[in-house]
Amino acid sequence: PVNTSLTVQARTSLDGVTWSNWNTMLVSGSAVSPVERYIQYGLLLATTDSQTTPQVNSVTLGWQQP
Repeated sequence: PVNTSLTVQARTSLDGVTWSNWNTMLVSGSAVSPVERYIQYGLLLATTDSQTTPQVNSVTLGWQQP
């Protein structure tokens, strides 16, 4: 909606214990780097209008074997 924003971030891990830094995904379909076994993503939703709430209906992660 108008006056809202969404920032998508992701990080990866080889072992699920030690994680890379959070990286902001600049556009939909961006590759996550570094490529590792595990991934976490975060959605940062914001609004400048107290009457409007940002909304996410779905998230899709794609994977392609190197």
